[in-house]
Amino acid sequence: MADKAETADINDAGMVAGSYVNSSAFLYQNGAATPIPFPGAFKTMAVAINARGMLLAGLGVIGVALRRRSSTAGQGR
Repeated sequence: MADKAETADINDAGMVAGSYVNSSAFLYQNGAATPIPFPGAFKTMAVAINARGMLLAGLGVIGVALRRRSSTAGQGR
């Protein structure tokens, strides 16, 4: 059984930006879907695609802000 997917946007070239439910964003073109993972994210979600095929996506990441903040603690920032 295939994962459920949602379409976010389509450009004039017929390229489709979408997301698998509870998984990753994908780019669909020429009859094939290519997942768009992002290291460290538990989920990516496609939002839009432009005429050149560039995706705008959201990321699901837990704890990044806390790690960044703690890594600069005591450095006068």
